[in-house]
Amino acid sequence: MRVCQSFYWGAVLGLSLASLSLAASSETSPGKRNDPWAGIDVRGPIVLLFHAVECPISDRYVPLIRRLRAKYQGIAGVRFYLVFPNQNEDDDAVGTYLERRALDFPVVRDRAGMLTERLVARVTPEAIVLLPGESGPEVVYRGRYDDRYTALGKRRPQVGIQFLDDVLAKVVLGERPQYRDTKAVGCYIVERRTIGEAKHHPGQARRAGVQEDHRH
Repeated sequence: MRVCQSFYWGAVLGLSLASLSLAASSETSPGKRNDPWAGIDVRGPIVLLFHAVECPISDRYVPLIRRLRAKYQGIAGVRFYLVFPNQNEDDDAVGTYLERRALDFPVVRDRAGMLTERLVARVTPEAIVLLPGESGPEVVYRGRYDDRYTALGKRRPQVGIQFLDDVLAKVVLGERPQYRDTKAVGCYIVERRTIGEAKHHPGQARRAGVQEDHRH
């Protein structure tokens, strides 16, 4: 049986948690070539939402990501995926979280951190929007969902700019937004390089040519 990296939670909501398990990541399967895109349909626009079970800021954005998916999913081929990159979150914790929040997104468990490292994801929550390119998916947006949080512990009373919504509005019209990074605010992603060792991303963009947008 082929081992997949993602599964669609909506198909299993309502079943007992004892009978559920998140699919194993193909990137850890012996003898198979590592593929950060396993389980992700890269033929059209992709919206990857990096999320965490125990990050309060991620949790506060659940209503927004539900609305955005309802608004844009399927239009011009747009597909949303909820990515859980933290290596210290087990399948049971993620499954329970999804059921309690009624999140029926396709889910990616980035067990080996390949997708996280490939896309230089830094915190949760963080949105990364990709469009098809000549050599594979190309990032056109990364960063905050909106301007509610300006820094850890600093929150505006009202949202002024809907960054992700604005980008997706252009994408569904067939436009290709110029690359932008609005520097997401949230909880550092936890990696486990070796057994018993954890590493926190420093939150620095390592890609050549990436410019961070600090205007907001």
